[in-house]
Amino acid sequence: MTSAYSPVKPPKLEPDHVYLQISYTSPDPLTTPLLQPASAVQVKYVGPVGELKGEGIFQVMTRDGGIVKRGEDLWQRGEQDVVQQIKKVDGVKTVKVIPELKRRAKRDEI
Repeated sequence: MTSAYSPVKPPKLEPDHVYLQISYTSPDPLTTPLLQPASAVQVKYVGPVGELKGEGIFQVMTRDGGIVKRGEDLWQRGEQDVVQQIKKVDGVKTVKVIPELKRRAKRDEI
């Protein structure tokens, strides 16, 4: 007997880009504006966190759609403000900055 279940593939994340894990109660995070219009950055939904409902990965982007990178001055100066601003949005429960991604070393075959 075969299962109709198909696992959710994790989104591809770039190591130098900034991502947030956001827990929310709203049904569709794509329709919820997460930042104020005056903010220098916005967040874009990338995908779910595994099979969890109400957990998503969001990429931090500039207002014009550019990529925000970890070492950039824009992120270094504004990280705390962005996180605090998102936490104030109705329906958002928690916000965590995803730590720098590390590439796994390949194992030697025996």
